[in-house]
Amino acid sequence: MRTRDSRLRRTHKIVITLNDYELNALEEYCKKSKVSDRTKFIREQFMSKVMASLCDEYHPTLFDKDELSRL
Repeated sequence: MRTRDSRLRRTHKIVITLNDYELNALEEYCKKSKVSDRTKFIREQFMSKVMASLCDEYHPTLFDKDELSRL
C-alpha cells in the first residue's frame, strides 16, 4: 500500500457557483474532450493558471516576455 505525503492530501474544500451558461459550456467541453473527472479537470486548470500567474509575477527572468517570445 502506498503512503501519501500528508502535505499533499486534499483536505480543504472550495465550492464554486456557475450560472446555466457556464455549466452548459463546462459540460459540453467535458463531453467533447472526453473529460471523465470534472473535479480533476477544474483543479488542474485552476492551479495551472494560478501557478503561471505566480511565476510571472514573483520570479524575475533575465528577459521580459516580449524578448522571450522572440527567441
